Amino acid sequence: QMPQQMMQQQMPQQMPQQMMAGQGDFDMCDDGLADPTSIGGPSTLGVGTKTEDVGDLFKYEIQHPVSVSANSSGMVPIVSSSSIGGRVLHFNTEKNKANPFSAVLITNTTGLTLEGGPVTVLEGGTYVGEALLDSLKANETRFVPFSTESAVDVWKTTDRKKRVTMCSIRGGLFKTESKTRHITKYHIRNKSDKATALYIEHRFRKDCELVDTPKPTNPKPIQFYIFKTDITKDEFIVTEEGTETEQTYLSNIQKSNVLTWFQDDYINDATKEKLEHYVSLGAELSEVEVMQRKCQEEVQAIARNHERVRQNLQCLGAGGTPQEQSLRAKYVQDMAADEQRIQRNRETSAQLEVKFQALNKQRQDLIAHIAVEHRPAAA
Repeated sequence: QMPQQMMQQQMPQQMPQQMMAGQGDFDMCDDGLADPTSIGGPSTLGVGTKTEDVGDLFKYEIQHPVSVSANSSGMVPIVSSSSIGGRVLHFNTEKNKANPFSAVLITNTTGLTLEGGPVTVLEGGTYVGEALLDSLKANETRFVPFSTESAVDVWKTTDRKKRVTMCSIRGGLFKTESKTRHITKYHIRNKSDKATALYIEHRFRKDCELVDTPKPTNPKPIQFYIFKTDITKDEFIVTEEGTETEQTYLSNIQKSNVLTWFQDDYINDATKEKLEHYVSLGAELSEVEVMQRKCQEEVQAIARNHERVRQNLQCLGAGGTPQEQSLRAKYVQDMAADEQRIQRNRETSAQLEVKFQALNKQRQDLIAHIAVEHRPAAA
């Protein structure tokens, strides 16, 4: 059976800068505190206990055997010593809507593993809340929240700023490299006269690095950075910067794209002229393709009409009335004229194909010789 553990605090004026276990490696920084606050008062009980790891579990071994009568129960003291810690505020936007938790930031300095279970939190001998403590190994540090601090409001706003640092054109591909800053601003409103330490958990971006931001208390986070500030400040800003690469196939660009790139200083005058010529050649190719399709559609329409005329001729036969013979002669004359139209369309299509290949080669040769790199002035 698990004993109920109790924490009795004497609140320090300054809290040691510590980090949350389970969020990566952490250090214990003095932060100017000569005598760290102890949690748990002295005991008159002589308790001798050691723990032993058993696979992923552990067991307690007490030095003095305890006898419990049949049909009875007993409470065996496991730990009777102090640990380092104190009262702080703990905020995570994924867990807190508007108010941070009041929490005990405790470091297990007992030398033993503390089993998880219910915890009663006392401050100056006064009951202030209940909490649940997960198993805490020796020298491990943990936030233990026990209530919501309604006197402090915390909320966040986000912003994104992008700055292109390099532009290049090679092999018909326009590529930009940019630095993107993701700015998260935590706004703090303190409605009390206290100056309690506030720890903010911020889910970090694995593809970014911190810039213009105080160092987190956990230098090797798993999911969250943990930053320390205090509630007397109006805000705390976290800025993360990452590199992004975007690619655009030049075969799909329009003159508007070229103009925008030039205005944004992504390309220079010489490159702008070449790309505008490239786009113009693409427009000519499109016109040639439209004319080729018209020729093909006209030939197909003539072929469908010829099929209908042949069926009509079969119905008229070789003889017939003078009126039928006149109609037959008209059909034959129309088909002969259509054959001439088909021949002209074929000749036109051949000429258009020659023109298309010439324009396409000119366009491909032009883009193959555009190989530039340009760094915008703003970079």
